[in-house]
Amino acid sequence: MDRNQQENGQRMLMNPASLRCTECRRHPVHNGGRQMEETAGHRSTMEHVSNVLNRRPRPSSVERGGRGYGKNNNNVFRGSDVHRDHGSSELRRIVRKPESGSGDSSAAPCRRSSSSRTRHAVPGRTLLVRGLGREVNCDNVFNIFCLYGNVTTVKILRNGLVLVELNDVEAAKRCVNHLHLLPLDQKNKLKIKYSNYSYIRDQGKVIKLSDGTPAQKYYKTSKLNRFSYKTKFVNERRIAAPSKILHFFNAPLDISGSKIRRAVINALGCKDAVRSITILSQKQPGAKCSTGLLEIKSVDLAAKAVLLLNHMQLESSRSKFPFLMKLCFSKWSEMRQKSGDSTALIFNTKPHNTPWLFHRYDYGVSTVEYKVSRVTRATDEDWPWTLWDMRNRATEAIDLEACR
Repeated sequence: MDRNQQENGQRMLMNPASLRCTECRRHPVHNGGRQMEETAGHRSTMEHVSNVLNRRPRPSSVERGGRGYGKNNNNVFRGSDVHRDHGSSELRRIVRKPESGSGDSSAAPCRRSSSSRTRHAVPGRTLLVRGLGREVNCDNVFNIFCLYGNVTTVKILRNGLVLVELNDVEAAKRCVNHLHLLPLDQKNKLKIKYSNYSYIRDQGKVIKLSDGTPAQKYYKTSKLNRFSYKTKFVNERRIAAPSKILHFFNAPLDISGSKIRRAVINALGCKDAVRSITILSQKQPGAKCSTGLLEIKSVDLAAKAVLLLNHMQLESSRSKFPFLMKLCFSKWSEMRQKSGDSTALIFNTKPHNTPWLFHRYDYGVSTVEYKVSRVTRATDEDWPWTLWDMRNRATEAIDLEACR
């Protein structure tokens, strides 16, 4: 060791404040003169000076991933998280392995931010629907959701997802309670949950589906919405759980059972889908349309019939304008012929806590019996079906030529 090095070491030992950081060479390093005086008697002068130059002040906060670990932070700094290489003055972070069963998938011991946690959407007016398939359009979605509330907007998304905006939250709740997990076939079920979006925005550019219809459609001013405050629309609020028996109304007086059956089996692609058709008697004298019941083979086919055939146009010989036949699920879950009496039909249903939700002319009873004025049994391509007519004057039962 030459004389110049000895003089420089003694000068730095006499003035500890003159020590500079080895990285930036700017700020002084204060390590305290007391520690230096205590260790000076046990070590040589140059050995102690060399240790002082290589020493680093302990950091009060170490940043990892953009977060500080200090006393003001919820994350606690651990001395085992850093390591000093032998013969080097740089600190190196030790990667902590996640503990088994702790659910920690990140290597760094940082707390997960609140924005990354899964949040369940609160009940709102907009619903996210999956399970309808890729061939549906906005009108098909409207046909089944209008049964439980006024539909405002329908938007078809990619990958078979659909957004449905209702008029209010109560209507959205009714749709979730009645349509969630509704089977549409033997494999697929309708899955509905509340969306994170409070409303559906206008997409601006018009996007066409495969059938040429728009991917987004507005129904706020549509007259097909049934939940109106007008008195004449109150009778259309037939809210019931999905059933294999459908209730149809707003049909022409000269309705043909064979035409209804033909439209149903063509839409569903199932020749034995229709078991029976019942034409009910008029509730009020002088009515301009007729109502009835349509018994389908299963609940999933009945739901698909509502999806495809609700608001179907039917021609009438008494009017130059077509009728829009409306469908909904019936409160009756079973219908059968009375034993010993071929002119009587018995309808059964489960008791319901809110009978006011149904048709105002139907009472909250579990069993009811109707008299049949005419019964016609037919076979179409080896598939039998029955037409029950309860009208006083049966204008048409089955068009035999249409069945051939």
